[in-house]
Amino acid sequence: MEVYPVAEKGCKTTILTTHYLEEAESLSDRVAIMVKGRIVALNNVSDLINKFGCGVRLRVSGGDTGLESFLTQRGLQWSRAGGDEIQLSRLDHKTAVDLVNILYDSGFMVKCEIRSAGLEEVFLKLTGATLTGKGDLA
Repeated sequence: MEVYPVAEKGCKTTILTTHYLEEAESLSDRVAIMVKGRIVALNNVSDLINKFGCGVRLRVSGGDTGLESFLTQRGLQWSRAGGDEIQLSRLDHKTAVDLVNILYDSGFMVKCEIRSAGLEEVFLKLTGATLTGKGDLA
């Protein structure tokens, strides 16, 4: 049985276990985050994001190696998000938009995506985990 039709029928309780946090975020009212078999957080999705979220994240793709040094010289912390994508997290909306404008004004022809914090950021913050360049847990 698929989860989506069950969730759409308005069932009172559906227990979903997943490693796909975007799926959990979109299907769940309440989420428990577990580390080594222990629940470290349990709340509704929006409260978890508001309490533990880290602002917005900016994903930049299509830049050359000069982009990495450009960001580093400005004291920005970034990580590889897979392929040619670079991710900057824990930004506020204004900083993210300003950075996109600075990149374009500096001649970088890149694709940029700004997203609000989600359960992925909450999970990483609560567990202390980091992501590899491929997006896997380090």
